[in-house]
Amino acid sequence: MKTLLTLKLARALFVAAGGIALLAPTLHAAAPFTYNDGDVILAFRQPGGPAPDLVVNLGSATNLDAVPLGSTITLANLSVSQLNSAFVSLNQINWSVSAATRTPTTPYTQNSIWVTARRTNNTVVSSPWFRKVAAVQASAVNQIVSVGQNAATYGSLNPAGPDNTATGVIIPFTDPNAYSKLIVDPVNANVHNFAGTFGSGYGPGDVENTTPANFVSAQLVSRADFYQLTPGATAISRLVGYFDFKADGTLTFTAGVPPSITGINRDSGTGITTVSFTTINSPVNYSLRYTNSAGLGAPPATWAVAPGVLVGNGLIRSLTATNADDNAFYRVTAY
Repeated sequence: MKTLLTLKLARALFVAAGGIALLAPTLHAAAPFTYNDGDVILAFRQPGGPAPDLVVNLGSATNLDAVPLGSTITLANLSVSQLNSAFVSLNQINWSVSAATRTPTTPYTQNSIWVTARRTNNTVVSSPWFRKVAAVQASAVNQIVSVGQNAATYGSLNPAGPDNTATGVIIPFTDPNAYSKLIVDPVNANVHNFAGTFGSGYGPGDVENTTPANFVSAQLVSRADFYQLTPGATAISRLVGYFDFKADGTLTFTAGVPPSITGINRDSGTGITTVSFTTINSPVNYSLRYTNSAGLGAPPATWAVAPGVLVGNGLIRSLTATNADDNAFYRVTAY
């Protein structure tokens, strides 16, 4: 039996629309940094300084929700010139993306949280965060909102200019309004959990990612998953997609995560093939298609469809196909 490699399947499944730009218009230096409830905040820092922090407003969380599943957008609000102004090198700097809704005026439930989880391996999805009831999430919401509000406060107290625009502001790491003052655990500086408010009970992991020492020279990619925690009974959070921070100073967002085939078992006697694959815990359906070698040249949409549709739950799931050909090819489709 022949099988398609996982990476090939993933590439066939989703075509990244790399040319798509973030739907929110990019603002320039006409005004100092601004922030609204529910805005997604990208923040960079050099642990311990002396480099300043860089806080970037990526726009409303609704913009990321509007990205089609599997598509990739470039987040134009991140300014490479501001990165270069803040940091001598992009090696070994920390970054995170977060958002929260403290008021009920957004399209989302009050006390909702969005936050990154670092990937230790770019090909392996991080462990998901666990959501909590609104009263519990409120303390983390206040801290996350403060990242944007404090940056806006600093921006309003300083002249607008290249380092203080409506979408990006550079703040000394020792300033009371700095991101660095809000992210580090007060007990352990190696833990980054919004000063302990996003700590025990939310699950293992780290909201910050750190670029490696050879990030620039090796032209690497630093990847972090992005989860939404809508208040409710304890449950796995929703995986919205993932961010890629690249050595050239650009940031992209990919909606959802392509499924990876983890195993294929064939029973030649019955003609039943069981295909196992990863899923995400979002309202995404998965189906299984297959063909023989003669059909590889045909559009995948014309491949035979196995009966049954599964809904993702963040775990590995399986679908089966019955066919007489031991020499077959399989792909998982998400929609």
